[in-house]
Amino acid sequence: MNGILGFAELLKSQSLTGEEQRAYLNIIEQSSERMLLLINDLVAISRVETGEIKVNRCEINLKELLDNLLFIYGPIAAEKGLDIKITSFPATTNRIVYSDKEKILYIMSHLVKNAIQYTNRGYVHIGCQQSGEVIELYVKDSGIGISDENRDKIFNRFVREHNELAGEYHGVGLGLSIARSYAQIIGGDIKVFSKLDEGSEFVFYFPINY
Repeated sequence: MNGILGFAELLKSQSLTGEEQRAYLNIIEQSSERMLLLINDLVAISRVETGEIKVNRCEINLKELLDNLLFIYGPIAAEKGLDIKITSFPATTNRIVYSDKEKILYIMSHLVKNAIQYTNRGYVHIGCQQSGEVIELYVKDSGIGISDENRDKIFNRFVREHNELAGEYHGVGLGLSIARSYAQIIGGDIKVFSKLDEGSEFVFYFPINY
């Protein structure tokens, strides 16, 4: 909000060049997007706490879902010079599952966005595998990683790794908490494997039929 109000006030200046105006408008736009995301996350947290979240079960094509994630986030990763691709989808894996598409998409979108955000060079890989009647979707990166002391805390609300880098890595620490809540609501969970400065792997698993 400070970014929005502050740069909106600066835009009133008559001496601004066109380039300065565009720069200020860009900052206002980015600040507005972050505020909207925060409001949406707070609403989601509130709905989880009050038990208002319902499961909307439907048929989901997992390969199409991963392809769409790659289509959406590929250009963002490319801007940072990252190699982003689907690295695993065994032929024996069920393409069709029955679960809540909206929640699965939220979880995977957040994991992919986080991976891109916290990776400055290297790769972001996504994939799918099956273990019995359980599907595992993963996001693996070569990013900054997570320390041992924070690995078990990152799913808590308002907890972030590398808080001292807040100016570089935006966010308030709600997304992973919401993602895990959604995963548990559809009968699954999220596991994390990570080492500081060596990257991370998040594995989201859920039943084929829920």
